[in-house]
Amino acid sequence: MKMPLRAWRKLVRFTETLRVGPRLAALCYGRADERAQRHELYRAFEAFARGPQPKPDDPRDYYIRTMTRYATSNVDGIIEDCTAVLQTNPDDAAAWYNRGVAYCGKRDFERAVVDLTKAIDLKPENNPRAYNDRGVVHVYMGELCRAIEDFDQAVELDPGNAATCRNPGVADSLKGEYDRALDDFGRALQLNPGDGATLHNRGMAYYGKGDSRRAIRDFDNTLHLKPDMATPQTQAEA
Repeated sequence: MKMPLRAWRKLVRFTETLRVGPRLAALCYGRADERAQRHELYRAFEAFARGPQPKPDDPRDYYIRTMTRYATSNVDGIIEDCTAVLQTNPDDAAAWYNRGVAYCGKRDFERAVVDLTKAIDLKPENNPRAYNDRGVVHVYMGELCRAIEDFDQAVELDPGNAATCRNPGVADSLKGEYDRALDDFGRALQLNPGDGATLHNRGMAYYGKGDSRRAIRDFDNTLHLKPDMATPQTQAEA
């Protein structure tokens, strides 16, 4: 991701504040995290960089900087910060999770599985994202049965999330189990009828079944929603 010079200067200034005392950290973190959840990454970055001046020995400091590094796609920096947190707090499930996602971004899938598994072990009953993202890693590794197990667990924990409900269908499609995949995609579309990614993947399932008419219909609807999606592909998403 390319960033304007002004944003890079703010990141440098924020990194320097790690040597100073705390000031407005909680307020700025909450505001920036809210913006990050809405995918307003540059505004989130600015909110983080503007106010917090955290302490180097406080894990929250690293989380704040980790969020800015997510916004700037600094995967190595995320791993560095999460590792620093785990050195002082090895039971921090969020740090294991974030580092696992970062390792996945580097395509270091073995380490990603280790870290995401640790995050799940620490919070097995309230960690649908870790199950989902570990399932995505298993898809990349070609371990489709394990992927489906993780996706199913994620859906059980978060049944109202359309993106989470989509991923079992992706794994089923890759296994050639198109009828099961279509059921999965149908449930996801009930939650979010306008989800282009689900329509796209359902079109791939129809194509796999040999139903070209329905496949073309879903591809056309996908292109209407996401004109930049030019190459059909079956893909799970974190």
